[in-house]
Amino acid sequence: MRKGTKIALMASALAVAGAAGLSSLAVAEYRGSHGGGHHGAGKHGGGHHGGWHKGKKHGRKGMYRMMARFDADKDGKLTQDEVNDTRKGLHAKHDANKDGKLDLTEFEILWIEFKNRDLVRSFQRIDVDGDAVITIDEYMEPFARIVQHKDRNDDKVLDAQDKGRGKHRGRGAKWIMERFDTNKDGKLTQEEVDEARKSQLAKHDANKDGKLDLTEFKARWIEFKQPRMVRSFQFIDSDGDASITVEEYLKPFSRVVARMDRNEDGVLDKEDRKRRKHRGRGGDNDGSHRGPGGMSPRGDMGPRGG
Repeated sequence: MRKGTKIALMASALAVAGAAGLSSLAVAEYRGSHGGGHHGAGKHGGGHHGGWHKGKKHGRKGMYRMMARFDADKDGKLTQDEVNDTRKGLHAKHDANKDGKLDLTEFEILWIEFKNRDLVRSFQRIDVDGDAVITIDEYMEPFARIVQHKDRNDDKVLDAQDKGRGKHRGRGAKWIMERFDTNKDGKLTQEEVDEARKSQLAKHDANKDGKLDLTEFKARWIEFKQPRMVRSFQFIDSDGDASITVEEYLKPFSRVVARMDRNEDGVLDKEDRKRRKHRGRGGDNDGSHRGPGGMSPRGDMGPRGG
């Protein structure tokens, strides 16, 4: 099955998320698209694993995350065999029907499991008073003045004129329009933004107390992240048959130790964290480290993937 056919089969999954309005969760996405690099997405999200090319800080962070996820015996040394065994175990754990493959539903459970840290951090960013619930005021605040901020010609609406002004601001205006202009008239007012956000909170407020606890917020988070999860699935499903085999699941990380092994001793350890010089992109340019939506061998469970 060709990739285009598979994407068509997944249209129903994407339609739900695509039709949904923007919640406060989107603040992180919005900021990420303007330099925050939220969870590996955005313009700079698909780089080399662990960020060695970005300098010492990012290199060390990537290494620590790799070790935490794959160093099963906690001896401070990570081999490629450990990486492979961990991912084989994850594949088997989430292969509910034991057919040796992960379909989209099975993969979604795995993906969400490893995005749990992102979920909690998104919740915490919105819950500014730290009382473990998101009130309507907290939910509304991050985008309370977004139209004013993006309105370049001061006509109190966002439209095509605003999208064309400035490289970065124009991109931001387009992003906002796509998510909030629910009547698709090409004009976005602050009232439309406010109504969309109120609607989202009400939709996921299961007990109707006017707030979102972490469980209620998780339902919205999953809905909002659905397109990214599908793109991750598509990237790993290299033959486009709508299922992920063990071999496909191993491939994005198949040479991760070799790529990050700065002293070329066959393992990752604290010695590799000390070396800041970037090895360059030519030595392992097989394309397996790249992918849409920040799928660098991070895939479903990389350094920024929870």
